[in-house]
Amino acid sequence: MLPFRLCAFLVLGLSPAVHAALDITDRFHILLDETTDKDQKKANGNCGWLGKANFNAIWNECFTLAETGIKLVDDFHSKPEASRLLNAFFKNGDDPLTDNNLALIRGTFEAVRDWVEKGGRYNYGESVEKPYLYCFHTWLEKKTMQDLAWDTEGRNLMEENPAGDGFVATIEDVADYREAQKNQEEQLREAGVKNPKVVPYWVKQQGVYIFDQYYGKDKGYCTSTGSGAATQHVTPASTITLCPTSLGTTNGALSNKRVVKLRSPGLTPKRRDATQVGDQQLNKLYPTSITLFHELFHLVLGNEETVPDGGEVYDLDEMLKLDWDKASQNPETYANVAVAYDYTIHSGEKNGWKVEFYTGYTTQG
Repeated sequence: MLPFRLCAFLVLGLSPAVHAALDITDRFHILLDETTDKDQKKANGNCGWLGKANFNAIWNECFTLAETGIKLVDDFHSKPEASRLLNAFFKNGDDPLTDNNLALIRGTFEAVRDWVEKGGRYNYGESVEKPYLYCFHTWLEKKTMQDLAWDTEGRNLMEENPAGDGFVATIEDVADYREAQKNQEEQLREAGVKNPKVVPYWVKQQGVYIFDQYYGKDKGYCTSTGSGAATQHVTPASTITLCPTSLGTTNGALSNKRVVKLRSPGLTPKRRDATQVGDQQLNKLYPTSITLFHELFHLVLGNEETVPDGGEVYDLDEMLKLDWDKASQNPETYANVAVAYDYTIHSGEKNGWKVEFYTGYTTQG
């Protein structure tokens, strides 16, 4: 279940308000070094290779998508295209969504919108320190358990032996770190990883260690198959890591980036009753901003509240099969309906029909 604080009164017929341009640096610590040095472009999780202007455009689109999600709920009782979309992606058994269902969906979008606009507490209200946003895994310095342990200032950590004599400790000498490694191994096994190898990573900006999977020599999270983005709340200030493949690059090559703006892909709608619905699925229309928008649900609401039983679902066809409990905790579901409704309300009409996506495809008429 999502937190009770997301419950809200259902307000009908409101339109997104015009807002001043938002600056992503107001919400995140983010390195935006636009260096041309090949070796430095990805260093320390740098995001400058994409450009601050592009990042602020993505950031403002996140606000727009959250606003659109709120409008989608507000239009549910007055616009059939809104009710069709919501009932398709957030199934309430064989019944239409109730006002309680709608209030929870609206409250979820609203929580993200409000944090983007105003900041404040996040991670289900547990975190207050300004989070970090990275664009590669290089903000993590890979270590071994045999390396010397550091304190929060990066100095050698001293421990005492049973005789009371002080000694310079390794990471393995620290009981809390051994326990953290063990816990992470168990979590990975529960997630289906066979024989997981977990190593410590030093987070220089926060002076702490976190423990994660060993991805290989000179490799990290963003070089592992299928990795696009991740949000974690283990460190004092939470982090979002956006891998280059989620930011419009080709195979992670920074020189081949292409930022896809919201509403820029053209539409090729088919009739909803056509024998062949067509091959333009909603996922062919995703803007680059959809990945950060997705991660904001994890950041603002916390990972425990935004991962359904059985894990997150990204495949569009599978999303349309989710029941209420799973769909209402699946960030990708929220992201998809926001992108879909944004197209619906901005693509005009043809013979009285709007462009819709409740089938998962682009339809009209």
